Amino acid sequence: MTKSYTDSAYYSISLTSRFLKVFIVQMLDKLEAGISADEVFALDILKNNKGICQRDLAKMLFKDRANTGKIASALKDKGLIEISAEQKNNRLIKQLSLTDKGYTFLNNLLEKSKPLFDKISHQFTKEEDELLRNMLLKLRTGLEAVIESQI
Repeated sequence: MTKSYTDSAYYSISLTSRFLKVFIVQMLDKLEAGISADEVFALDILKNNKGICQRDLAKMLFKDRANTGKIASALKDKGLIEISAEQKNNRLIKQLSLTDKGYTFLNNLLEKSKPLFDKISHQFTKEEDELLRNMLLKLRTGLEAVIESQI
């Protein structure tokens, strides 16, 4: 007897991802953050990848460059990031970096959201949490090897 897709781990992960997206949108609304989930993801990526270009941010967000440009512009308008243009190999490259205000905003947001995430994470032991993170990392690594990015 073959399992259906809805009985697979892939379906379970996809469903969990959708729940997480709804959770994050609701959390940002509840905290009156004044920022979208995509903007938070972009800030987090910029915090952990200093001085990346807009194209790299697009790849990491799984968004096209036009949508990433809109996200970057909104963050710049809020004073959370800086965008600088550099010339590399006769091409204009937009470098993105967090401002001090961006670091402070993101850190405050993460601190405020911690109790909400703790309501979920208390269901797991430290060992279960580590096992889950390792298994998801292994899955992402496998997916990265086969994904063809057109961004």
